[in-house]
Amino acid sequence: LGRRMVDDIKNRFCNSTDLFLLQSFPLQLEASDSEDDVQWNNNMGFNHFEKDDEEARNSLGAYYESLGFKKIRGEFYFLDK
Repeated sequence: LGRRMVDDIKNRFCNSTDLFLLQSFPLQLEASDSEDDVQWNNNMGFNHFEKDDEEARNSLGAYYESLGFKKIRGEFYFLDK
């Protein structure tokens, strides 16, 4: 589903832009253990994702690269048209 969403965004907006950037921001690292958030975190499946910050960012970055993005300046990725 993620790949299809990114492809749709690229198709809609890349022809009218000169630069398309993403930032590596793994949502599972923001998940809290508060009682209100537990159900949401379970529904999102955050417990199945990497918990280590560096590993999570590297994994997400590798996914971005598989979509055609190239890494620049740490956690940012640009679309190589």
